[in-house]
Amino acid sequence: MVGAAAGIALGMLTGVFIAGYTINDGWAVKTLMLSPFLIDFTGNLLRLGVLAPMALQDRPALMDEVRTYRTPILIVSVLGPLGYILVLYAMKHAPIGHVAPMRELATLIGTYFGLRLLKERVTPLRLTGAVLIVSGVVALALTG
Repeated sequence: MVGAAAGIALGMLTGVFIAGYTINDGWAVKTLMLSPFLIDFTGNLLRLGVLAPMALQDRPALMDEVRTYRTPILIVSVLGPLGYILVLYAMKHAPIGHVAPMRELATLIGTYFGLRLLKERVTPLRLTGAVLIVSGVVALALTG
């Protein structure tokens, strides 16, 4: 049970950080009126500056990985930023209290792909959690 308790605690801590950057994102697009493209671009530059030196330490391995995973790399490099930019635009025009829970529906999508692609088990408790997430999102959306 120690492993489960640690997982729950780390999951809750992750939720706190997600809430923090969600509020920060909303503040950036609503109050500061920053462009979602500018926010994404700046974040990508920062990640590039931090991660490139580590990636370039073993260039042959990096190039091998690029050749091996070219298609998934391209898909993720388009869909990741696109999803983030769309969320920022949604935050610009809708209450964050509605956008943030909808964003977390990604958990359900992750669970589905875990089941289909990674052959993970979906237990009754996990299925109950998924139903509760959807119910919570619907309840928040209906509280105009």
